[in-house]
Amino acid sequence: MWIFDDVKSARDRNSMFAHAKRSQSKRAIEAMLWLARSEPGIPARLTDFDAKGWLLNVENGTIHLKTAEVRPHNRTDLISNIVRIPYVSGAACELWDAFLWRITQSEALPILRRAGVRVLVHRWRKVRGRWTLREVDLS
Repeated sequence: MWIFDDVKSARDRNSMFAHAKRSQSKRAIEAMLWLARSEPGIPARLTDFDAKGWLLNVENGTIHLKTAEVRPHNRTDLISNIVRIPYVSGAACELWDAFLWRITQSEALPILRRAGVRVLVHRWRKVRGRWTLREVDLS
């Protein structure tokens, strides 16, 4: 919604329109951003986001991947991404299990399932020309 939509039905439409126009100027927006940096709770460093590696946002909440606990989304988690599917507890994953069975044909399926989660919550980095997993603080 634009600020101009509020102006249409106002009594002092001309002065409100002038204020709305000034408020959307580059100078006014830059001033607002500069002032917001000093407000408590507003500034956040890039490293503050996605710092809790065991949390995953899905459509119907946030999953703690270690415990499979689902809770409502919480903006204080500072999670920047969301998986656009709902979490269904106990859902079957036949395709994944079939793939794991095909490549291993062993009883290691539970171990490989857990390993898959660990790979998802690690960060990749390039070291001496090779991609490796870097351990992340998952607490």
